[in-house]
Amino acid sequence: MVANLLLCGMEVDRVTSAVKQLRSVDCGALPPEACGAHVEHFWGHETAPGRLVAIQRMAQVAGLAWLDDATHLCLHPEHGPWVSFRAVVLVDVPGPPGPPPAMRCPAAEGDLARAAAAMSEALGKMGSYATTSREAADAFLEARLSYSLGSASVYPPDMIEYHYHNDLGFLETAPSAK
Repeated sequence: MVANLLLCGMEVDRVTSAVKQLRSVDCGALPPEACGAHVEHFWGHETAPGRLVAIQRMAQVAGLAWLDDATHLCLHPEHGPWVSFRAVVLVDVPGPPGPPPAMRCPAAEGDLARAAAAMSEALGKMGSYATTSREAADAFLEARLSYSLGSASVYPPDMIEYHYHNDLGFLETAPSAK
C-alpha cells in the first residue's frame, strides 16, 4: 500500500490535482473559505531560496508522524519508518483552534537504541553524497529496518534497490511509467 503512494508520477498528479481543486471556483466538498484561497505547494526536494522546507519536521508538527532526532526518520504508528513525505500544500485559511495533537513516539525503546546505533554506524561509513558505497547504503537501510513497527509496510525489494542503491530499473516497472 505505502509503495503505491510513493510513486513519483502519482504524487505529482495527486498534489497538482489537489492544488487545482483548491484554486477553482467550484471546489466541491471543501469548506467555502478554501474555495479560491491562496494556495502554495512546496516539494520536499526543492532547495532554492524560499522553497526549502523541513518536510519531516512539518509532518511532526502536523501530527502525521513522530520524528526520531537520533536517526532523522519519521515514524508512523502503523507504517513505522516506511513513510515518505514529498510535498507540503499551504492553504491560506484559518485552521482549527489550538495545535494539532502531538504524536507520541510509537517505537519501543529497544528499537530506538538499535536504530540510533545503526544510523551512527551508517554515518561513519558514508563518503560524500555522490560516492556513498553500497556498504554505507546498506547500513542506512539497516537503521530503518531496526524498527520492529511497520514491518507490513517495508518497501518491496525493487524499491529498496532504487532508493538505497540508485538502481533505476524500478522506474521502468512503476505503474506511472506504463
